[in-house]
Amino acid sequence: MREGKFNEALANDKGRATYALGEIQKLYAIERYLSEHEVTGEAKRKNRREHAVPILKEMESWLKQEYAKVLPASAIGTAIAYSLKRWDKLSLYATTGILHIDTNYFIG
Repeated sequence: MREGKFNEALANDKGRATYALGEIQKLYAIERYLSEHEVTGEAKRKNRREHAVPILKEMESWLKQEYAKVLPASAIGTAIAYSLKRWDKLSLYATTGILHIDTNYFIG
């Protein structure tokens, strides 16, 4: 998951960028918990399915709705488009107990 584009959009659209960053931070909080409690394998996958997948589904829906309301060339439009274009790869980690949330080499 990448925060950079939404950080860049804070000056352009603070409300939307702050919301997106907050949702991303929720996902990282789940990962911190799993790491701190040394949750691995199938237990990690189940925890992600229960906690991260609903956030990801809500966020994907929100991104699609909000993209229709913004200028595509704006900073927030660029951040949303970037995320939507890569959504399957960005959210793939939550379907396994193996991948890390920052598996950026899959994104390209």
